[in-house]
Amino acid sequence: MDANDRINEIEQTVAIIDHSDDDSTCWFDARSNFERGNLEEAESLFLIYIESRICSCCCEDDVRILQAKYDLIRVYKQQRKIELAFSTCASYVEQLKSSFGINHDQTLKFKVMLASLYSDDCKYELAESLYRECFQYRKSIMGENHVDTLFVANQLALMYRYQGKYEQVLPLLLECVDRRRALLDAASDNDSKEFPDSLTISLNNLGVLYRIQGRYDEAEVLLLECYDKRKAAVGEDHPDTIDAASNLAGVYTRQKKYDLAESMFADCLHRRQRILNKDALDTLTSMNDLAIIYEHRKKYAEAEVLYRECIEKTIAILGDKHPEYLTTIENLALLYEHQRKYSLAEPLLVECVHGRKAILGEDHPKTIKSTSRLERVCSKLH
Repeated sequence: MDANDRINEIEQTVAIIDHSDDDSTCWFDARSNFERGNLEEAESLFLIYIESRICSCCCEDDVRILQAKYDLIRVYKQQRKIELAFSTCASYVEQLKSSFGINHDQTLKFKVMLASLYSDDCKYELAESLYRECFQYRKSIMGENHVDTLFVANQLALMYRYQGKYEQVLPLLLECVDRRRALLDAASDNDSKEFPDSLTISLNNLGVLYRIQGRYDEAEVLLLECYDKRKAAVGEDHPDTIDAASNLAGVYTRQKKYDLAESMFADCLHRRQRILNKDALDTLTSMNDLAIIYEHRKKYAEAEVLYRECIEKTIAILGDKHPEYLTTIENLALLYEHQRKYSLAEPLLVECVHGRKAILGEDHPKTIKSTSRLERVCSKLH
């Protein structure tokens, strides 16, 4: 399934929902723009659709309105309109609590989204509290094997990984993978089509954890399975498939399989530039990944051009306090260090260390690693 097939799938879904619904075209256009990374257009269309549906059905709790509201928050999240995403999501949570109750599926769905916004903004205590609350409710109502219950467990594990709490991540992800494989084994042929993505999320996150821990062979097995399943299910051009390819290429980089890694990263960048907005965050991630490979292969000039473009665009989108910005300036600093340009590397690492301490704390593994790199550069410079 290529990108056009994915759009056709959305269009068919709209037709199934309601052949006579005049708003379906607006919903389809909003979803397809979101898929392509045209976030401003998607935002506008979702707002139009929500207002139109409320006027036509006189009920803000209509299932299609709720889905459009959820998608709108996803748009705000991708746009990094943090305050707007928070306020919108929080207001919907309160509306749903009033309409359906605190433990209704729709209420929990939006509370999980709110928790993810806290996690993205490095407000980990608030995120953990919400995730745990939603996990307990879903486990008690739907059971511990339900896809929605496991999704929250997976999100909780992801948040722990962001904090460097790897000892808490591993058991959660292993359980998610085991339970999701069991769901697939127990599903009928028709039902099984609903579950693969929930499995690939866990495979992906466990594979990335193994990569972080230096368990490259185990990471390769999981990420290759994730990539193959996503390619078979939604095609090579789908954002989830490109994510899987990028993560697999990251393992090949650490295994020093640079030819294979460069080919995959270049393909990911090409696909994202073609399918998404060229300034989309995922596109910048691919640009940064390719720069790392160029650095490993001593293509320093090409790497510096990509790093600098990433830094400029990341500041414009996320600002100069975001973890993604800090990662990119650290990568540029390492490039300068490899070229023995220590006077250029030092100020970038100073900025990176200060930023990581403020966001992640002094004891986070990334802060410790950045501090060590700064000390190493300073020893060579002074």
